[in-house]
Amino acid sequence: DAFLKAIAYNKTGPDSVTYDMNYYLATAYYKTSQYKKAINVYSSIIALKPKEADAYYLRGSVELDDGSHDAAVADFEKAMDIAKTDYDMYIHIYQSFEKNNYAEEGKGYLKNVLDHDSATMSNYNKGRIHYYLQDYDNARNELEEARTEAAKDANVILMLGKTYEKLGDYN
Repeated sequence: DAFLKAIAYNKTGPDSVTYDMNYYLATAYYKTSQYKKAINVYSSIIALKPKEADAYYLRGSVELDDGSHDAAVADFEKAMDIAKTDYDMYIHIYQSFEKNNYAEEGKGYLKNVLDHDSATMSNYNKGRIHYYLQDYDNARNELEEARTEAAKDANVILMLGKTYEKLGDYN
C-alpha cells in the first residue's frame, strides 16, 4: 500500500525514484505470491522503458514461477538480447530455470554464451559459467587464472573456494 501511495504522489511523470518504487512493488507482490500483479508491474515498466533488460528478466522469472514457461523464455531471450554481455543475468536466468526444474534448459543458455563469447569473456566470468555447468575442473582453471589477474577480488576467491569445495579439495 505504501508503494502504491508513493507512486500515486508523483505528478511529474516517471523518474528514477518512481522506477525504483515500481521494482520494489513488483518484488513485494512476488514475495507474497501475487504473481499476476508482479507481472503487470514489470509490464508497465517495460511499456515505458522497452530496453530495460532487468524488467524482462524479472518478469520472466515470475512467469516461470507462475507456470508460464513459454512467456518466461520469451522474456529471458529479450533480456539477453538487450544485455548481451551481462553474464550475471545469464547466471540468474539459469538459476530461475534450475529452481523450476528446468536446469538442463538453463544450462543450454550458459553453454551458448560460453560458446559465443568465450574469446571476449573474463576468466572470472568463464569460471563462473563453468561452475554452474558443473564443469568444476575448467571452473577451477579459469578462476585460478582470474585470481592471478585480480588477487584481491573477493568474488573471485569466493567462487574459487566454492569450486574447490565441489571438487572435494578442502585444503
